[in-house]
This record gives sequence, C-alpha cells and structure tokens, in this order.
Amino acid sequence: MRNPYQIMMALALPVVLAAQAAVAAGGPPVYASGDADHMCQQLQATGATDIARATMLLRSKLPRVSAGEAAAFERANAAGVPDARAGIGSPLYHVWLAGRYLDRATRQI
Repeated sequence: MRNPYQIMMALALPVVLAAQAAVAAGGPPVYASGDADHMCQQLQATGATDIARATMLLRSKLPRVSAGEAAAFERANAAGVPDARAGIGSPLYHVWLAGRYLDRATRQI
C-alpha cells in the first residue's frame, strides 16, 4: 500500500504543473486567488517543480525492495546500526536507502 503522502503528491503535482504552464504561457489565471498565481510563479522561478518531478522520476526508476527486506532495513536503521553493517547481506540495501532519501527530499520540496 502506498503512503498517503505519496498519493497526495501524485495527485497534486499535475495541478501544480498545469498552473505553472498557465502562468508561463501568460494565459488566464488557473485560480481566482492572486496568492495561487504568486505561489506558482515562485515555484517556477525556484525550479522546485522541476526538482520534484526529477526526484519522483528517480524514485520510480529504482528497483523494488521486498517488504520483508525493507522492514529489516528499517529496523536496523531505527536501532542505529551503521549503514555498512545494516545492508551487509543484501545488495538492495543501498536501493532502499536511496529511495528513502529521495522520498524525504520529495516531501521537503
């Protein structure tokens, strides 16, 4: 099952991108509020939408880690086991770790 935040981001991203495209094209405002237009302009100017899109694309291209292995990695991480020892038995540890950092980066954006 997907994280509710991931579902929310997947649904919100097309709206933000459409608003960005409308602002860039100089078309009619997508929202009635001037605040939404201003926010879209800020997102476009800072490149946050491009970064979020690229981060989600990178995350989607990572191989899948089985739920059991992911849970074991999560337990090792919560217990403070060093990275080198936590993933010593599985080549997917670094895939899981990269996905975890990409998920965190996407949430922060």
